[in-house]
Amino acid sequence: MFYVLDFQIQLLDVLQGYFRHAGLYHPNAADLENSTYLSSAVRHFLNACANILSRSKPTSSVFSHHQDLLQSLASGLGSTHTGVETGTLPDYLFLSSLIYVTELLKQRSMAIITETGRELILTIFQYRLRFHPRDDIMEMMSSWIKDPSAFDRVWSDFVFYAAELLGIVLPPIAEEVTDFTPVECVDIQEEPQHTSGDAVIDFGRIGDQVARDTASTRLSQEDDDWATT
Repeated sequence: MFYVLDFQIQLLDVLQGYFRHAGLYHPNAADLENSTYLSSAVRHFLNACANILSRSKPTSSVFSHHQDLLQSLASGLGSTHTGVETGTLPDYLFLSSLIYVTELLKQRSMAIITETGRELILTIFQYRLRFHPRDDIMEMMSSWIKDPSAFDRVWSDFVFYAAELLGIVLPPIAEEVTDFTPVECVDIQEEPQHTSGDAVIDFGRIGDQVARDTASTRLSQEDDDWATT
């Protein structure tokens, strides 16, 4: 038991050192092949730490120090002055925190089911509102973020587990909302057998109208394609 506790304390110290540097780290091309922070092992490291530290009990000293770490992540991501003047926002800290917290949620860690954990989750969401994955950073971090679609999958997991475990329902990011073309109701008319104000919508004719609109759009696209060939 003491060996396990000692190992958790040492691992937490290593993790704290990693995140302290992550808050100041901004990837650049010179770091490729030369920095462990862009290594494929980073994601495995973060997931392993989350897995092991999730086993600590709320009464242990490890749990208390883990809470301090989560609070420091929220502070690093939540500061309104962080990187605003220099233009060096802590995107690396955001990405690594997202991966770490998502794994804590997957492991149903008691450390994340706290006020500190909830605060960090909401802070990560707030940061996401202003974060736009840069192609150059994603390319440099390709070993553990892979590509924008991989980032989207991590984000989807984060949103799903936050709702499942803590009931935190995060609204969709603006650019992620699909722009559906609204279907207009046609021929809404009153019928004598209904009381004043009631109306009946002819859904059959709506379907016909949608079909005609779809066909018209397809023909228009074909004309455009033909014109460009």
